[in-house]
Amino acid sequence: MKVATRNGRTVNAHILDGGQVKDIPFSAITQYDLERWFGGKTSNDPAQLYARVVTLFRCVELRAYKLAAMPRQIENIESGEVVAVANFPSPVFDDKGMPLTEELLPFSIDLDDLLIRSEMAQSLLAEAYWHVLRNRVKVTEVRWLDPRTVSPNYAMYKGLVSFSRVVNGRSSTIPVEDMAYVWRPGLQETGPGVAPAQAAARDAGIDDHMKEFIEIFFEKGAMPTTLFFSETRPDEPERGRIKKYLEQMMSGIGNAFGIEVLNTALKFEQLTPPLKELIIPDISDRAQNGIIVGLVGGARSAILGGSANFATAEVEDISFYDKILIPEVTMMFKRLNRTFFNGQGLRLRARPDLLEVFQRQEGKKVIDATRLFDRGAIDTDELREAAGYQPRTKQEKEAALQEIRELEEATTVAPPSTNGDTRSSSIRIAPMPRQQNAIAEVKQWERKVLKRLPTERPYTIPFTPEHLTAEERP
Repeated sequence: MKVATRNGRTVNAHILDGGQVKDIPFSAITQYDLERWFGGKTSNDPAQLYARVVTLFRCVELRAYKLAAMPRQIENIESGEVVAVANFPSPVFDDKGMPLTEELLPFSIDLDDLLIRSEMAQSLLAEAYWHVLRNRVKVTEVRWLDPRTVSPNYAMYKGLVSFSRVVNGRSSTIPVEDMAYVWRPGLQETGPGVAPAQAAARDAGIDDHMKEFIEIFFEKGAMPTTLFFSETRPDEPERGRIKKYLEQMMSGIGNAFGIEVLNTALKFEQLTPPLKELIIPDISDRAQNGIIVGLVGGARSAILGGSANFATAEVEDISFYDKILIPEVTMMFKRLNRTFFNGQGLRLRARPDLLEVFQRQEGKKVIDATRLFDRGAIDTDELREAAGYQPRTKQEKEAALQEIRELEEATTVAPPSTNGDTRSSSIRIAPMPRQQNAIAEVKQWERKVLKRLPTERPYTIPFTPEHLTAEERP
């Protein structure tokens, strides 16, 4: 193409593209050409970016697999009885000694697979669908449906009436009662809201474009897009020599290096700036941070690694569960109960309290509460509450008080008097919780001691129990 210079002269401009030297008029350059030459704009569809941007992929996978691995149980709505559990720290058995697993449910369902897929779809598209298959009597199976093939149908006054599914150009209608679905809440009146990956799509797109640019840069021999100018049109032998050299230099990284003497009338102008001026690491870090914040909150070390220590990683885990995953699974299970499980007389419930990270946290709380209880700073009910138990009933409190009275009476001792006075001198010991077992053992040899005192027969304790230390003896 012809390019006017500052002094008014017109020179020939050629573009180096894809290992070829092209001489084309400016009017023939299309948007497609510009995108190929200078980095095209790819789709911002989260599902496509999920397969191209590793940070987005890892964030979605983390949410999905952590949610599916969370302890859960299925209860009978009427009786409250647990009929199936999954991911519990230890097996749970029924009255007959059989393990309570989801395989015992009266219909075929792979909840682990469905929950992984559902959370992936919720993160990327804000919607998830399960197809409920029935015979004439009952539900037989629950299957996953690709949310990109399903769309809801609404009536003016009835609201949601059915779902349409299109696969390979063939459309089918699914009744509402045969579809279990989860929609992420949004501002609109109907349909799903905004998915986390949709909010992070711009950051994911930046990361994708940068990696695509770097890939093309090195694929074409680490040579930036360049224009070269010639004040005169070279003759055929000269053009052939120039073309051969430039095509060799642009044909790939293996041919990117060489020496060639060219006409001094040739001038080169780079269109793309040097890589060191593009601050690629800083931009990449910001893009990754936007993706991580949008999908997993502050759990940065779970995606990129490099946490300072175990305590920092544990704090990030607790924050991820507490602020991201537990609200997510609570909302999802409520929707699934409303659209499917409740109709079967069942209720799906998450048990995040059984997660190891929360078990460690609760264990520390119980230890601290026990120390306060031993010092008399809190009562038994407060200790039970810290340990996750319900407060005692009135009858249980009265029974505990009666037991304490009996222990106090049992520890009343009447030592013999040397002047014949047998009046008892009551010594009362208020047992502490940790001493009650010790007192019961002391009573066993106390009677033997009293029998030997009147006759002044010596008595030696054969051993001292470990829990009867000096500060614990009555």
